[in-house]
Amino acid sequence: MTTLDQGPSAMRGRAQRNLVLMALVAFLAGALGAGLGAVGVASVVRGRPPAEAAGLHAMVHEVLELTAEQDRALHEIEARFAVRRRELEAQLAEANRGLAAAIEANPSYALEVGEAVDRIHAAMGELQTATVAHIYEMRAILTDEQAAVFDDRIARALAEPPS
Repeated sequence: MTTLDQGPSAMRGRAQRNLVLMALVAFLAGALGAGLGAVGVASVVRGRPPAEAAGLHAMVHEVLELTAEQDRALHEIEARFAVRRRELEAQLAEANRGLAAAIEANPSYALEVGEAVDRIHAAMGELQTATVAHIYEMRAILTDEQAAVFDDRIARALAEPPS
């Protein structure tokens, strides 16, 4: 039986399933890309292969030779950000669930789908903004010499294409 032999309802159902599948694949690809990007940034920041990369926080702790006071302050900053990051990641997950529901409810691109995409973009933007603010909060506890190394590592990590 060809697609033309099937009724419009079956074709809409298949199109809807394909759209949901495509959205799921796109989400998973994005999540994988973000994860690999984090590993890649960690790799560049540490100057090591990804398997050995400990990340930005490890670089700050290990390379910058923090004082005990700086180390305590950094742990407080990291703890606060961990809570905020979890909140923002939960918002992003909720926005993704909203997109899945909108796609499932609409056989074609509709206002609800666009609004769900906008909610995802807003959540992603908020997470990115919070992350950059966190970087500046960490930087604020550093000496000028430490900040120069920190800035260089961040700039290189952001400027180099993912591998």
